[in-house]
Amino acid sequence: MEAVRCTQCGETRWSLIPGSLTHALEAPSELCGGETVIERRRPGAGPATLDVQFVSRTSTGLFEQADPSYGEIRYDVGGHRVIGRATTDEAVLEAIFEAADKNPDDGDEVAFAGHPVVARPVGASLAFYGLWPSLAALAAWLASRQRAPASL
Repeated sequence: MEAVRCTQCGETRWSLIPGSLTHALEAPSELCGGETVIERRRPGAGPATLDVQFVSRTSTGLFEQADPSYGEIRYDVGGHRVIGRATTDEAVLEAIFEAADKNPDDGDEVAFAGHPVVARPVGASLAFYGLWPSLAALAAWLASRQRAPASL
């Protein structure tokens, strides 16, 4: 098995036939046009795989509320298992990181500081309660004002 990888965007093309990707080394990447090099990694040599199981005896889960493991979601990574029931994005990522025994990057960045503006809206009340209605009233007055017909 052989592969070529783009050095800019990371696009990887694999082939089962030896020597079939030699022409791909001369051609630029199909995604970004960057240079391609021979991929040194091999499939299966990467990190541990993630196995996620939803515990249920039937496909609908009907009449399973008495089962103590009903609704469990099990995350297995490299022999570590985490069991939970939450399905939100944050809970799933937290369970996966815990099962992989890794800490997410706790950089100094604020994950979500608000939408759309983080700054204090100085002068917003004046603009929305004073200036904006004044301009709307002026535009309405100008539009409704009748002009005298031009004299011939």
